Amino acid sequence: MARNISIDALRTATVDALRDSLRRQMPAGPLRDYFRSGLDPAWPGHRDFTRVIGLDQLVRLYAALVAGLVDPPLVAKAADLLARLAVYQTYEIISDNLGLGLSGAGSETAAAAGRRRLVRSFNAAMTVRLRGRGRSAAVILGPERRRAGRISTLAQTLAEGTHRGLLDRLAAPPGAVERDVWPALVANMEAALDVVATAAGTPLGAVVRDGLVERYRAVDRTLTARHLPRLELALVGARSALVVPTVGYTLAVVADLVDPVPGLADAVADGDLPDALYDAALLCRLLNDVGPGLLRLGRDARRNAMRRVRAEAGRGDLAAALTGTRFTRLAKDLTHGEFNVCLYGARRAAGPAAALAALESDLDHFAGLYALHRARLTEALARLTARLGDPRPATVVDRFVRFQARLYANPYQGAAGEYAI
Repeated sequence: MARNISIDALRTATVDALRDSLRRQMPAGPLRDYFRSGLDPAWPGHRDFTRVIGLDQLVRLYAALVAGLVDPPLVAKAADLLARLAVYQTYEIISDNLGLGLSGAGSETAAAAGRRRLVRSFNAAMTVRLRGRGRSAAVILGPERRRAGRISTLAQTLAEGTHRGLLDRLAAPPGAVERDVWPALVANMEAALDVVATAAGTPLGAVVRDGLVERYRAVDRTLTARHLPRLELALVGARSALVVPTVGYTLAVVADLVDPVPGLADAVADGDLPDALYDAALLCRLLNDVGPGLLRLGRDARRNAMRRVRAEAGRGDLAAALTGTRFTRLAKDLTHGEFNVCLYGARRAAGPAAALAALESDLDHFAGLYALHRARLTEALARLTARLGDPRPATVVDRFVRFQARLYANPYQGAAGEYAI
């Protein structure tokens, strides 16, 4: 009989794996010392630390994805393999946060230009290393170390106050930690290679590797493109999310490394499974950027909601008008200058009225796209289960999308809505 991987067991495996990664993959420095202290279960601030770095939410995600799909003798093996993905994504949150403020107002300052160059250098280095070329991460990122030292790691997060509070409890100098982002970039790159190496040799190995490569290329595209039509916005948005490599790796674990599913390789080779993963990626990008509340509203109800926004925006800025849980995803990305497919046109509009018109038009477009791909994914997963005679691959994909929908229905400032991948 199948048994769930407990959240506590997966959390312990992830903490242990992250501590091992700090030893092997992160260069010495204040940031590594901070992580080592935060990951010590005996430290009173340990649970706050693991929550604020995203580890707890990642563990909940993986536990939900594989619940009931792993037989008891294989639970420990599955937990160890999934922990490797969690380590990479914990570092990736730090790297991803460097992009805060690089879209929208303030994105043309000298400080933003320096961060943009660092992010682009990191993206380029990642694509080279993921393809199996280039030198070690520390060597290839060496030229960017000085630039990275000018960036505040703590300011580049949505939880700066929590981090500073934890550093106070440790009596650690926050200035040293917040100027030490470079070691996290090095560790991120090496941890990504661990993920690729683990999946290599499985039917989904190339999907994982190529999905990661496309992630960094797409992020670079969001930082450089002057105009993206809606069709390309959807494609870039889906690729810049980590959905394909995350779900692909989880499937490699559950449906091959732990308990192989016959026929999985054929479903990958002829495109059935990759197509479903792309649909899932697009849905998750839209859920992340727009939120389930707006995407699932009927057109008339959505127009009524926008009438209130129009009235409020007339008395202040757009971000202040996007109040309430329904608009929390849009408000988050507008406030913090993050890439968002549904704000792309509004940010480039000439004036408040044009921005509101662009936002309303884009909401209609992407809500329609969401409904289309939700229906496509439902049909694709039903076909996949019938074809394989095994529900596990379709179950993992479906659970991932549902997890995102539940997560992004919550205000992003609260613990229930915290997530960065």
